[in-house]
Amino acid sequence: MELALIHRKHNEGRILKPIGIRINFHNNGDGELEKVTFKGCDIPDNPELSKAQTLRDRLVNVLERGSMPLKDLTEELEKPEGTIRATLNRHKDTFVNLGKEWGLKAYEP
Repeated sequence: MELALIHRKHNEGRILKPIGIRINFHNNGDGELEKVTFKGCDIPDNPELSKAQTLRDRLVNVLERGSMPLKDLTEELEKPEGTIRATLNRHKDTFVNLGKEWGLKAYEP
């Protein structure tokens, strides 16, 4: 089972990014529960959990695979074109318009 811990509200600070947790149930030979283990998981790897991320983070995850046209981004993320375009333009430090496609800006460490 995978789940996400989502920070929704904080009066005095920044909201933290969601944390993914994988819960494994281990049974013995008789089918009885023997132990439960917890391990971190990547939220972007789970289609349902990834919806808990901000749209900016979801765009970064998609564009890490390579640049894409706006239309493909709207289909992949199932969001209106105007919403995607506004997010891309709002975060000019992260995204770059490559003409007909959008990509991630390169960073130097």
